[in-house]
Amino acid sequence: MNVWKIASRWSDTGTKASSILDLFRKYGIVFVGTNKATGRVKNEVKVGDIIAISDGKKIVSVGKVIGEPIVITHFEFQEEDKNRFHYEDWVIGFKVEIYNLNQDEIFETKFGAFHSMGKFSERVKKLFQSKTSDSSFSIDSYTYTVLNNQTNAKSLLQNDIKYLIPVYQRPYSWNEAEIETFINDIFFSFWGNEKNTEPEPMFIGTMQLSEKKYNNKTSFYQEVIDGQQRITTITLLLKFLAMQYPAHTTLQNLQFDWLLTDVNRGQQYKNLQAVLIDNEIDSPLNKYAQNYNHIAEFFKHNTNNEENDVKVEFDENKFIDFVFNSLYFVVIETKAGLSKTLKIFNTINTAGLDLNNTDIFKIRLYEYLSLKGDNKEIFESIDKLYEKIANNNSQIGKQFTDMNQILSIYKFYLISKHNLNNALWRMGTGTFFEQLFDTLLNIKEWDGFANLKGISNLLKIETIDKIICQVSPRCTIPFKAIA
Repeated sequence: MNVWKIASRWSDTGTKASSILDLFRKYGIVFVGTNKATGRVKNEVKVGDIIAISDGKKIVSVGKVIGEPIVITHFEFQEEDKNRFHYEDWVIGFKVEIYNLNQDEIFETKFGAFHSMGKFSERVKKLFQSKTSDSSFSIDSYTYTVLNNQTNAKSLLQNDIKYLIPVYQRPYSWNEAEIETFINDIFFSFWGNEKNTEPEPMFIGTMQLSEKKYNNKTSFYQEVIDGQQRITTITLLLKFLAMQYPAHTTLQNLQFDWLLTDVNRGQQYKNLQAVLIDNEIDSPLNKYAQNYNHIAEFFKHNTNNEENDVKVEFDENKFIDFVFNSLYFVVIETKAGLSKTLKIFNTINTAGLDLNNTDIFKIRLYEYLSLKGDNKEIFESIDKLYEKIANNNSQIGKQFTDMNQILSIYKFYLISKHNLNNALWRMGTGTFFEQLFDTLLNIKEWDGFANLKGISNLLKIETIDKIICQVSPRCTIPFKAIA
C-alpha cells in the first residue's frame, strides 16, 4: 500500500494557482496534469493506495484510491466546472474515497504536486484509519430557520453554504396536493383560519445533511440526504416572493445559487436553474416550474382580501419576515461514509419513505460502475431497470415481480457463475450485496468475496435486464439465456 500526495492547485503557468479542492471533494475524483506526474500516476498508483490531498502546503484531506487511473475525459463534470482546469485527455484522474481533516489534524509538507509521502506515510495511514474505523461517525443536530437574524438558531441561507441534492436521490416529486398543503399550513400559522390572529412559529420537519465539504477557505456545501422536497419547495417559495415583491430589500439581496442537484445527471440541474436563475416559469414539462406556479396560485388564494364579505389586509412585509424567521426545522448533520450515512438515515427517518435494500442496491451499483468513468448515462441506465419492472407489472395488471425477486435471482446467478462459497446460498439478499459491494469498493473485504475483486465488469446492467425479461411474461425483449 503506497501513500501519495496530490496537490489541489491548478495553474497554466505554475504561478497564481487556483484551488480545485472543491471539485476533488464534490466528485470524489483527484487528478494531475503534468507529463512527468501523469506518467507516474498511470504506472504506479493502484487501487487501495492511500492519498493525502494538499491545499497549498497543507495536507487537508486523506483518502483511498477506489478506481484505476484513467484519462480525465472519461469522467463527467458539469460544464461550469470543466472551465476551471484542463478537461483534456492528457490529464489523469482516479476515484478516491475522500475524508476531510479537522483543524487539529491538518499538517504541512513541502512535497511537489504529485509525490510519495515518504516519512509522512504512517501519519497519513493513521489519519485515514481513524476516519474509516467502524466507530468513526458522528451526529450533530441544530434548529434552523430560513434566514434568522434575531435568535441563536442557525439559518438555511448562510452566505457561505450551498446545498447539493446527490445523484442517488429520487427526483423532486411533490405535486399540487403537497404544495397546497404546505402553503396553506404556512398561512394558517401566519394568521389563522379567520386571518386575524398573530403569527405562530411553524415546525416544518427534519432534514438530514452530510458533513460540510469545503469549496475553499470561506465556503462549503452539504449534501441533502433527507429533506429534498422541503428545501426545494422553500426555495421555490422564496423565488416567487422575490419576483412578486422585487422592491423588498431582503429579497433583492437573495442569490438563488445555493441549491444544486445532481439527480438524473444534469437534467434536474438544468430544470432547477431554468426557474431559479433564468426565470423560466412557463414550462409545463418542468416540475420546478409547475410547482412555482402552484405556489403562485395558492398564494393568491390565501391573500384574497375578501373573506366572508370582510376586507382583510395582507401585510407582505410581515409575511416575508415570518417566512424568514418563523419557519423552524431540525437539521441532523451526519459525518460518515455514504453507506453508513444511509443506514443512519434509515434509522432516524420516520416521516418519509425509507430507503430499502433495492434503493441501496441502486446507489451502490452506481458507485461500482462509475469507478471506471463517471458516465452521465450510468444512473439513468440503472433507473431504467426499475422502470422496466414497473411497466411490465402495469401491462400484466398486478404486482407480478419486484426488484427484490430480481436481486435474489441475481445473487444465485453470481454464486453459481463464480463458484462462490456454498454458505452464501443461505445469506440474505440484502446482506449478500452489502458485503459484495463493501469488498468490490475496497471498503471492507468479507470472507467468500475476495476472489471477485480481480474480475473486471463483474456486475452488469445487461445481465440484470435479462433476468427481468426471463421473469416477466410481458418483457419487451425476447427470452434469451443469460451469458
